[in-house]
Amino acid sequence: MHHRRLSEKKHWRPNVVVASGFYEYIDDNLSLSTLEMIKESLDKNGLLLLITQQGSPNRKLIEKIGMTQSGKKWILFYRKPETITGWLNNLGYRDIDVEIDPWKMYVFYKARCN
Repeated sequence: MHHRRLSEKKHWRPNVVVASGFYEYIDDNLSLSTLEMIKESLDKNGLLLLITQQGSPNRKLIEKIGMTQSGKKWILFYRKPETITGWLNNLGYRDIDVEIDPWKMYVFYKARCN
């Protein structure tokens, strides 16, 4: 992976990773593997800031007219906060904090790695 080569070459590991507007577009398996990769890449006590959507008033429209590059129907993956919190716990993240915006559309996660 490019990030590993860069980290090894520069003898550097990020202490913060921000992921927003990404996990709605990938399935559970890829979501889990990227969260694990982030944890492995972060410096000791590193911070993950993750923002996801748990719903959107435009979902039906996006899924009706949206199409991927390969011509497949565009499906959005909205997950409950409990699901993502469970993943973070199972992957060994700690100090997990979750906040939901007043409109209950966006979920903000803050988690640290060991």
